[in-house]
Amino acid sequence: MDDYVIAYANKTIIKINGLKIKGLNANKLEVLLSSQLQSDVRIIGVTGDSIVMDVYGVDEKQILKDEAGMIHAISLFEGITATEVAEMAYAKKIVPVNFNEIPRKLDGCAGERWAVAANE
Repeated sequence: MDDYVIAYANKTIIKINGLKIKGLNANKLEVLLSSQLQSDVRIIGVTGDSIVMDVYGVDEKQILKDEAGMIHAISLFEGITATEVAEMAYAKKIVPVNFNEIPRKLDGCAGERWAVAANE
């Protein structure tokens, strides 16, 4: 009689482009990401501008994929989903405006005048 072992690996392969990598310690990065994701991470490739890694057992809520399965975001923090991370990436930066520079002659509330001053 033959014995069989069936193994299941919930593995995601991630490649991050657009980085400037100089003097990366892959072991330290693996430990950091493993701790943050609460799963195993293995760096499998590093170039001057990208990192490729295997990530095991990541909760689906931590990963935001498009309809083609392309990963756009991975949440590294417990309680924050990848969708929320992606939403935060589109938030606008608040622009400081000097109170004395808010136009007084425009119609509208102070908030609308403030918005006009911020865009000038």
